[in-house]
Amino acid sequence: MFVNLKTTERNSPMNTNPVFSFLAILILIAISVTNLYRAKTQSITCDEAYSYELWISQPLSRMYVAYDASNHVLQTLLSKISVAAFGASEFTLRLPTLLAGFLYFIAVYRLSKLIFGQGSLFLLSVSVLSLNPLLLDLLSAARGYGLALAFCAWALFYMVKGPPQSPYQMLRLAILLALSVSSNVTFLFIDAGLAALFVGTLLRDSRAAFRSLTYFIIPGIVLTLIIIGGPMRNTHSADFYFGLPSLARSNKSLVYISFVHRLTLPGIHYYYDALVRFVDFITAWFVPITLCLSGVVLLAVKKAFLIQPPDRFLFFSAGALLFSIGASYVVHRSTGLLYPISRTGLPWIVFFLLTCLALVKKPALRWPMLVFLLACALWFAFELNANQYTEWAYDAGTKRIVTLLRNQHQAEPDKYWQVGVSWILLPSMNFYKSLYHLNWFEPIDIRTGTAGLTRFVLVDKDVQLVQTLTLHTNYVDPVSGQVVATR
Repeated sequence: MFVNLKTTERNSPMNTNPVFSFLAILILIAISVTNLYRAKTQSITCDEAYSYELWISQPLSRMYVAYDASNHVLQTLLSKISVAAFGASEFTLRLPTLLAGFLYFIAVYRLSKLIFGQGSLFLLSVSVLSLNPLLLDLLSAARGYGLALAFCAWALFYMVKGPPQSPYQMLRLAILLALSVSSNVTFLFIDAGLAALFVGTLLRDSRAAFRSLTYFIIPGIVLTLIIIGGPMRNTHSADFYFGLPSLARSNKSLVYISFVHRLTLPGIHYYYDALVRFVDFITAWFVPITLCLSGVVLLAVKKAFLIQPPDRFLFFSAGALLFSIGASYVVHRSTGLLYPISRTGLPWIVFFLLTCLALVKKPALRWPMLVFLLACALWFAFELNANQYTEWAYDAGTKRIVTLLRNQHQAEPDKYWQVGVSWILLPSMNFYKSLYHLNWFEPIDIRTGTAGLTRFVLVDKDVQLVQTLTLHTNYVDPVSGQVVATR
């Protein structure tokens, strides 16, 4: 029998203030507009272009022949639809991610309101969960992380809101979690943790177990296999090559990418050392202690008390995070699967922040968590940018450089240009060659040799070639530092 419990945002005991609600909506609208601007104006990135070349621009059947970690299956399928409907461009590739961003922000707003009412903690929650610069990069770039997070956030919201009242509500959760995993498999352990905890709250007798199996477990597994079973049937652990072999190093990378998101922050050379020391402190002390405390609190939770949203919020947020970390450790020890690094750790970053927000409700931990969360919100806001995706900063100027080369070629339109480029720029250069139909342009990997090449586009790691080959620098991109040089 399903629990007939009506738990809505209006039940929150927190004081309400429409000013905080207005400010939260203003923040979410502002960053949504910024995401749209970035998706329209920022250069294609290496990973986006590689995915386009390998999967999106190819027949659908190619996805069932081979697999690579760059194929975020549901994201790829939605980008294929977008490109087919509106033509190829940076914006159409990123359109599914942008829509996911809107869904995620709505989920954050509703979840924060459900737990904290509409007071100052509500505004803090919305800010912390929406301003992380890595998160905003991944809610704009055409990768599957943002899409997976949006579905996961809605699943968390419905779980926190209260026990299911009908089979439909269980089926809805199954669909959301299946879509999350199908968007990006880095969310597998977090989503599995949520699913396991959810089932655990329902198991009261054999009838409840049967309903969980019928309306939640089986539909979720079947839908996941329908979407990603074919493309991933030939997957091997070696296909997941982006990660770290140490849990401690993984932890540090996720803290670092959140607080030292880009090295172009104003005046960063004055406070970089202090910032690194802060990251080291958070990594070595705050994160492990918070995880341990959340584990202790979870052990004290009794199933009968999982009725009110604040209790369910802590249970599902901290529980899913600890489950995911534990599962990653077990799988790493048994198969060698690498731990998350930077963007692949997005679920851990978000769920750690969710856990900290949940611990604010515990009087003994309230102030340490508030200080940390307030510092996060302010620093995340300071880190915001609209001119680069930091993990692919080397590609930030590629579109401008291709435009420059097109303008220069107008002076000799009959000539065929072979341009030596740093290998990491090849996917984005080939994307613009295809997009603009540049039949006169052929990017050449400089690792194959530079003989006969007279033009070069180099990332900062290869700029020594300017001196080695006695090149003349024509252009240095102000954001990425990419160099255009000629003999």
